[in-house]
Amino acid sequence: MLLIGNSQLGLNPPDVAEGLEAISRAAFGGASVLIVDRFQMFGFGCNAFATGGDDAGRWPNGLAAAADDYDVVILLPAIGETRGDEACWQRFRDAAEGAGARFGVMATADERFSFPRGFTSLHEGIGGYTSDNGLLFVPAGDAWLRYLNATGADRRDLYASDSSHPGVAGDLLYVYTLYGALTGRPTVGMPKDVVELRCAPANLADGSCLDRDELAACVDDNGFNSCDSSIVDRSPGNGMHFGPNDGGGGRVAFVTDAQALAFQQAADAALAGR
Repeated sequence: MLLIGNSQLGLNPPDVAEGLEAISRAAFGGASVLIVDRFQMFGFGCNAFATGGDDAGRWPNGLAAAADDYDVVILLPAIGETRGDEACWQRFRDAAEGAGARFGVMATADERFSFPRGFTSLHEGIGGYTSDNGLLFVPAGDAWLRYLNATGADRRDLYASDSSHPGVAGDLLYVYTLYGALTGRPTVGMPKDVVELRCAPANLADGSCLDRDELAACVDDNGFNSCDSSIVDRSPGNGMHFGPNDGGGGRVAFVTDAQALAFQQAADAALAGR
């Protein structure tokens, strides 16, 4: 399958496409394994996706979506897009379906407006478009809202250090919602940790990532790093640590068992509510 989007696909790490593929291999004994590619253009939206290309030539004229290579194509519109942009969304739908792929659209998290207006606006616009056209809808922003409303958690816990891009925790919630939408399987019972979301590719390759138990040992009751910084910094990488917006700077975006279960429950509720 192919995911098309901007920074909402991750800061690499975290990497939504790699995380989705990895968790599919582990979830329910690999019952629904997904092979996931991504086309990512940071800072842009649908119109730029439609006119851009990549080095592999996968996007000649911007509309070679799927090109017989994919069974599913998911578009992640930019957070400011509305149904006024659906003509562009439709171009990707036509290309994907013309190549024999199923087409879907994912609504992400949007804090441009006073909370929760950005979330609901994006959810309603994309949800309306997919409903009117009988398309797959991935309500990931709604899953975020359901989690936040159910737990009263701090929204910053889902973001990277800039408080606007999803961090490790937020992207794990994206991955759960994507997996459930694509497979029809419940997300409760899925793995609670995806190392590809919190570890840089170089550290994955050389085996220097901390496993979940090692990382847990480095997080104190207040969410701060209690281990030597050179050890922890080796594993989490970009998007793992909170920056000055948290008032402290040393917190680690470690997903606890209880938080992961709450993510899964929120994803299942969002999918049931489509």
